[in-house]
Amino acid sequence: MLKSFDYNKYINYFLIGFAFCLPISKAGTSFFEIMIILLWLIEGNWKYKLSQYKTNPLIITLSLFIILSIVSIFWASNIFYGLDYVSKYKHLIIIAVIYTSLDKKFIKHILSAFLISMFISEVVSYGIFFEIWNYKNISPHDPSPFMNHTDYSIYLTFTAMILLSRIFYENNLKYRLVYILFFISVTANLFVNGGRTGQVTFFIVLFMLFLLNMKNKIMAIIFTILISMVTFIAAYNLSPNFHNRFNQATADITNMIEQNNFKGSFATRVSLWIVGVEQISDNLLFGSGIGNEMKNVNYYSKDNNWTTNNLARYGDHHNIFITYGVQLGILGLILILLIFYSLIILKYENKQYKNLNYIFIITYILWSFGGLTFHLHDSIVFFALFAGLFNKISLLEKRREII
Repeated sequence: MLKSFDYNKYINYFLIGFAFCLPISKAGTSFFEIMIILLWLIEGNWKYKLSQYKTNPLIITLSLFIILSIVSIFWASNIFYGLDYVSKYKHLIIIAVIYTSLDKKFIKHILSAFLISMFISEVVSYGIFFEIWNYKNISPHDPSPFMNHTDYSIYLTFTAMILLSRIFYENNLKYRLVYILFFISVTANLFVNGGRTGQVTFFIVLFMLFLLNMKNKIMAIIFTILISMVTFIAAYNLSPNFHNRFNQATADITNMIEQNNFKGSFATRVSLWIVGVEQISDNLLFGSGIGNEMKNVNYYSKDNNWTTNNLARYGDHHNIFITYGVQLGILGLILILLIFYSLIILKYENKQYKNLNYIFIITYILWSFGGLTFHLHDSIVFFALFAGLFNKISLLEKRREII
């Protein structure tokens, strides 16, 4: 009975469910993730799987990073805390599952499931914004319904780039019109929410996408400037949230430069980054160990004669590169950089997937500059799904399999 069970088929069905739940349900995402990994383990065929993994740079680099993190527990201040910390990387197993088990015919279904779910998330968000309904006491001034506004802003930004890419390559006028309307609604939703990380990322990757998809680079620059200006002016004048958050950021920068005051939201992040770089230089080889990264941050801030908040209460350096540099030393920092490099070097025949892979990498790197993305649920499962997808697509194209 078990031998005749088609594990691979259900793994693919559950991957669609995983992609659908990603923007709207942590419980759903966790359920499908567990089912996918269980079926993958029971499926077996390990000789084939391991032969595939040992030649893939992304999986090798991720494995080395996880091994280093496990080893570093021995010089962590609290072994149990270190074990709990490293356990978060279990979500990255999805990348290995996708590499050996995803059927090419399901790729478009997975992307469509993610887009449909983002549309549902948008409907809920707009309903909160226009005060049509209440959802978990979320404020209409920051209507991020299923995750915090930073993560939601990145999800919206990447969704906008998928839609814009489809606008470039879609020949059917009806579908193109649907994508245009969806793109406008996603972009508007982005700027009524409070996630500055996604908003800044939007302008940067928009510029990249036009450069990648338009032969006339001058026109690409002109289009980017025009769309960015129209978007910024509209958001600044029509969205009180964006207006206030932008003014707050400029005030933070002014206070940092003129008064050495690092108490603002953006300024606190900058102080954590500066302190983190100083910590890396003091523990360059092995780092300070998991759990020790925030131990002396306030002493560093006092040495710089800043006016700051209690930096230790923020838990990490709000930057994946700095946090892992502090924890794991120069080797940890190199491995994190190599993870992104292993995605950059993926080869594609299909220009649309090639450009989307670049957009995904830049989006995630910018996201990682503002948060510990490999240690937070919404960001690590996002990475696992899309890094896994682009990694698999590159493999299929290498084998000359049509997607």
